[in-house]
Amino acid sequence: MIKFTGVLAPLQDQKYFAQVELNHELGTIQWRSGADLDPDVLYAVISNQPIPKYKSLRFT
Repeated sequence: MIKFTGVLAPLQDQKYFAQVELNHELGTIQWRSGADLDPDVLYAVISNQPIPKYKSLRFT
């Protein structure tokens, strides 16, 4: 479950929540305040699947 606290607290207001925008560059949704939801977290919540684990990249 996503907890709407801290920077996400304003999203509890339905009128503000309804002002959601799509950020094509990040591939997620966001609000004018800059708050956004990580696409992996959204998928995990919606699909009831664990958040994918990615191998870290090492730059030398």
